[in-house]
This record gives sequence, C-alpha cells and structure tokens, in this order.
Amino acid sequence: MLAAMANAHCNLAMDVYKFSIIELASFVDLTPWHRFGFTAANAAILDAVEGYTAIHIVDLSMTHCMQIPTLVDAIANRHEVPPLLKLTVVTSLEDVPPILDLSYDELGSKLVNFARSKNVMMEFRVIPSSYKDGLRSAFNYLWIPYDTMDSFLPRGSMQRLWYEADICWKIENVIAHEGFQRVERLEPKSRWVQRMRNANFRGIAFGEDAVTEVKTMLDEHAAGWGLKKEEEDLVLTWKGHNVLFATAWVLA
Repeated sequence: MLAAMANAHCNLAMDVYKFSIIELASFVDLTPWHRFGFTAANAAILDAVEGYTAIHIVDLSMTHCMQIPTLVDAIANRHEVPPLLKLTVVTSLEDVPPILDLSYDELGSKLVNFARSKNVMMEFRVIPSSYKDGLRSAFNYLWIPYDTMDSFLPRGSMQRLWYEADICWKIENVIAHEGFQRVERLEPKSRWVQRMRNANFRGIAFGEDAVTEVKTMLDEHAAGWGLKKEEEDLVLTWKGHNVLFATAWVLA
C-alpha cells in the first residue's frame, strides 16, 4: 500500500518545488514533526552553553536552519552580552526535499543579518557532503505522516500536496535506494545511541525548561500529538504511537 501511495503521488514533484523562506517556515510548522526536535534541541543548547563566550553549532538537519532564528532570539533574550555564535551547516550534494529557492551563501547572509539585528554576532560556513546521517529516526514512520494530515490540512490544498509528496520522497528513498543515495534511515534508537557512545559522547537528560518548551509547542497542534520521557530522552507520539525521539549529548 505504501509503495502504491508513493507511486501515485510521485508526479507531485515535491523534489523540484523550491520553497521561499516564508513558505518553508510555514511548511515545517505544520506539525510537530520538525518542531519537536527544534524545540528540544534549542532548549538543550541553551542549557549546555551557559557561561560560554562562544558556541559552535553543527547543523545536520535538512530543513535549512529553520530552527536557528528561534535559537538566536532565545540567546539574545537570555544574555545581556550574547556569546559569539558559530554555525556550520552540512549540506547534501544532492537535492533533498524540502528544497530552498536560494543558495546557502544567501541563506547564511540573511541569518547573519538577523542575528546582528538581535545583537548576536554570528559566523556562518557551509560544508558540502555527499552523505549525512543526521540524528533522525522515526518509529512507525511510514503510516503516521499520512494519518496526521486530516487533522490539519484540507484535501486538495497546495500545502497538503507538498506534504504528501515530501512523505512519498522519503518512502521511495527508504525502499529503492542504498549507499550514498539512501538518506532516510529507519533504525532503532538503540543503534543511534550506540553510535554516539562509540564516538565518545554520553547522553544527558533534558532539563525541565526543555520539557516545558516542548509541551507548550505541542499545545499548538492537534490533540493526537503527545510527549513522553524514556530515561533521559524525549519521545514524540501520535495517538500513543512513538514517532520521533530527541536526545542530548556531551563529550564523555
């Protein structure tokens, strides 16, 4: 059924549609799918960098720094003299949806100017890569995105077509691609945790402020979304089913 859905929607051309920054911001805000990780990560970053005069963030996500303006705002509001923010973005050599309609040089310039307007000094650089495994995984991933759509997007709307096509791209990538072409990794959390430990990181628990931020964000969405804690991690749920997890790490 999933393969049929992917084939049925492959002509929606999500992989060639180019979002403006405003469109992409609206797109990633449609559900907690992206905002869950953004909110948890930003809260954990704020706690981890307390007292530092410079912080360096490596962004492995595929949503083109959409969480950074919120982080800059939080840093500006939290510090009388904000720390220097160094942002390194790892980009794919292949176009991976969602696609932005401007270059990373242009995006970086906009982010630097935005940060400056908040009295936060930012340095921005890009590292191209033919393959990257972000800390992204999903439980019950292949049906939940479709199930959530009826709660927030009317049938036939352009945003729904974009959303469906984005999911179809992910399904096709999981089913039909391997090696460097394989971007989506439906692997258990335990495997990601072991990779981080092997790389000499140790997990830390999210603070109460982070949990509160995530709960507040979820209140803005449909009632089917939920949050639970598993040991030190946060897990996003849909109708009781695990969807995404968020973890925080420091060097051991």
